[in-house]
Amino acid sequence: MRNISLSKLQNLLFVLFLFALTGCGGSSSNIASSDSAANAKITAKFDWSAAKSTAKTVGMVPADVYSVRLKITGPTVNAVRYTRVKASFPAADGGGTVAVAPGKDLIVVAEALSSSDVLLYEAIVSGVEVKDGETTDLGTILMAAPNYKAADEPCLGCHENSRAASGNSLVAEYKQSRHYSVTVSPAPKNGVNSTGCAGCHGPTHNDLNPAAGFDNSRCYECHNAAGNFPDHKAEYYLNKTDCTACHQAHRLEFQQVPDLAASGHGTLTQLAWSDRDFSASLDCNACHTPSGFVQAVDSNWTVTTATNTGMSALTCATCHSGNSYHNSVRTITGNSYTAGMGGFGAAAKATVTYENMGESNVCIPCHASRENGQSIIKGVTNYANQSFKNPHYLGAAAVFYGKGGFQFYSSASQTQYAPQAYTSKYGVVVDGVVIPAAAASTSNSTPAIAIGDALVGDKAAWSHGKLGMNNFATTLVTARPTIVAAKGNLVNTGTVGQCVACHLGPEKAHSFDAFEGAEGTWVKTTPTDPPDTRAMADGTYAGCYGCHTNEDMKEVAELDEYPKYKASMDFFKWQLAQNGAVYADAYPYFYKADGVTALKNWIATATADGMVVTGANVTGAANMGAAMNYKLLNAEKGAHVHNRTFMKQLIFDSIQYLQKGEVKFSNRRVADNATADPNGLINFSNYSTSLGANNAGATVATVRGYIVRKNTSAPVAGMYTRP
Repeated sequence: MRNISLSKLQNLLFVLFLFALTGCGGSSSNIASSDSAANAKITAKFDWSAAKSTAKTVGMVPADVYSVRLKITGPTVNAVRYTRVKASFPAADGGGTVAVAPGKDLIVVAEALSSSDVLLYEAIVSGVEVKDGETTDLGTILMAAPNYKAADEPCLGCHENSRAASGNSLVAEYKQSRHYSVTVSPAPKNGVNSTGCAGCHGPTHNDLNPAAGFDNSRCYECHNAAGNFPDHKAEYYLNKTDCTACHQAHRLEFQQVPDLAASGHGTLTQLAWSDRDFSASLDCNACHTPSGFVQAVDSNWTVTTATNTGMSALTCATCHSGNSYHNSVRTITGNSYTAGMGGFGAAAKATVTYENMGESNVCIPCHASRENGQSIIKGVTNYANQSFKNPHYLGAAAVFYGKGGFQFYSSASQTQYAPQAYTSKYGVVVDGVVIPAAAASTSNSTPAIAIGDALVGDKAAWSHGKLGMNNFATTLVTARPTIVAAKGNLVNTGTVGQCVACHLGPEKAHSFDAFEGAEGTWVKTTPTDPPDTRAMADGTYAGCYGCHTNEDMKEVAELDEYPKYKASMDFFKWQLAQNGAVYADAYPYFYKADGVTALKNWIATATADGMVVTGANVTGAANMGAAMNYKLLNAEKGAHVHNRTFMKQLIFDSIQYLQKGEVKFSNRRVADNATADPNGLINFSNYSTSLGANNAGATVATVRGYIVRKNTSAPVAGMYTRP
């Protein structure tokens, strides 16, 4: 028997060898897809070394393997499914090439079959990208024996061609999960002692939705806080969060989950979630708990009651309303958010309405700040005995859109278009109120702006305001149509608003790191380009939607802008202290000159008693407002990137007010109150304290150059103006 078997094996190998010599090798095994758009290719070779009993080398095909089948699926995008492709090759070819349509995030399944179509070995490659007219080489794929589970066989047979919610192969997604690779179930049920299809759903469709029911669900029978998965975040269990709020139903380990878990939004140790049990607070739970936020969004902020769910970081279901995450971002009623300042709903002392920013609307509520100049003016009656009104933390939206802080307008006539106005502020607003103004056009090829217009998208006066709006497509390189032609030309920024465009980027990186999001916009090059796939042929970069071409954005932000911002804030803090308002990072943030007693008298006559400002237009609101501006910018962290000019305006106006008791609206156009001496705008001479170890290299001259502007051309060269 042994000799007969060897003879049969030798004959089979000889036949396969002759078959290979006839020209049916991997290089000529292109299998055309039925899809007319299949103008790209995927090619791969197979490594059989894992099948040690019958194959000793990479190239040696196990004797029982007759053919190899490649199956390619892709995600559903805009309700259109990627065309499924299936192609088979003789195993002796050692590999194969298949024609496919271009696509991203494709899953390629390789199956080694016997002559009777029994699955013997398999491999799965995910995250595959195929470009138009190009060939994607997957290299050599390691084939391994499948994890055989008898109870799953009927399930896999019926669902071979089923698609998951993503549009990819349901079976392929499942086979990439731990439910497939682990065999023994910690909690057997329905007569099944294995994980997988039957282990979760039962052998006869006993449970079609095993994730439902929270702690009564099939998921929690195996994965509970005290049992099989003790290191899983307990807050999800305690808050009875549906497992599919964070995990896809069949492929559990998708990248957004670890990204979110490592981010400030998903880490329970962050102060936003751990400082106290915010769920028990009527004023806090809408932003500081997942269930509170969902409740507030769904009710358009008419219901912000405490829900007592315990401390929790954000989950996927906080911002997404369903498992199809790409098209289920929660929406704000009316497509814009009206933020209450000094309280929610009817309790708000003032309101600020944000323009519609698409998917970014969901980010604004928790980053809009909680107090502004108007809520100080309308909510405080006794400035001689009033605790500081904290604008709150991480007020990125309040700064980015120029709607936060105390804005030192001298009268209602000071508007976006007036010479004395905040010229680069996003939106024609004064403390959230649209001000009618004469129609005007702006610089940088921005369209003419009509009375009452908000500067959104192509009407934004600065590039960051254009991001994520109108999906800009500007000048491109003719020979390289995916590369922008020059620095400053925005291209393909999408329509999801600025928050998503920058902090998630085109690759939807859920770390929310703006630099990671920016890197996702760096145009990938062709295989003939330099090894650094982020660089163009001449070594320059097409970065951050094309605007920061040939710049390291992190270096610009952290090594150039940030030290100047910190130095200017040091000056701001120093000036407040000269006026009797000593800042510390601990609540209540502002203290009297002794640095110990909480500051409550904002209209004192001596700095030993409270805050003192002298001048013609001093008010208690403006005094507290200057302190508010410091706290807003100090806690925002990204103000120097989000809206640099608005940030400088708040610093400039606050310091000028603290020194002079009024704000003279010096401006960029060398008009009102311009001066040849920078000390005529703000006195820098008295600022002689150290700028701090964290601002090495910064000087008073650095601060002066950052928050005032010197005109170097006609009509009046050498005159200093505001930022």
